Formats: sequence, C-alpha cells, structure tokens
Amino acid sequence: MKRGVQRTVDKLIANIEAKKQSIFAEVEDATKKSLETLTSQKTEIEHQIEVIKSSLDKADKVLKRSANPEVVQVKKSLETILEGVDQTVLSQLRSSDFCFRGK
Repeated sequence: MKRGVQRTVDKLIANIEAKKQSIFAEVEDATKKSLETLTSQKTEIEHQIEVIKSSLDKADKVLKRSANPEVVQVKKSLETILEGVDQTVLSQLRSSDFCFRGK
C-alpha cells in the first residue's frame, strides 16, 4: 500500500512539474511576442519622428531664405506657437522608456 501511495505522489509531482514547465514556456512565448510588437512600434515611431524632423528642417530652411512679408509673418507665428510646445515630450520619446531589453 505504501508503494502505491508513493507512486501516486510521484505521478502527481511529475504532473505538477510538467504543468509548471508548460506555463513557463507559455509566459516566455507571450513575453517574446509582446517585446517584438513593442520593438516594431518603437521603430515605426522613430521613423515618424525622423520624417517630422526632416519636414521641419525643410520648412525652416524655406522660412529662413524667404524675404516675403507673408512668409516672415508665418515664421513669427510659428515661433510663437512652438515656444509653448513642451520639449519634454521629445526628451521622453528619446528616453529609456523606449529601451527594450530582452533576456
């Protein structure tokens, strides 16, 4: 009888261990997929930032070169608007919040 109980306990322990390993594998897979998605989103955001920077640089060059009074007025308006923009948003986008570290 003792042997039968011991075998049952051993089987239960083996089943629990197998289930534990299965759960760990599922969690690892889900984590990997999440990191891949976040990395892809990060790359896309970085690309969008570069496109915006490029557009702003081009617009700035046009504004600097133009002597047209309407363009000069638009430039002054834009400078006033941009003074109110919170620069911390850009610094946050560049910060370690977007650094993803895998195992």
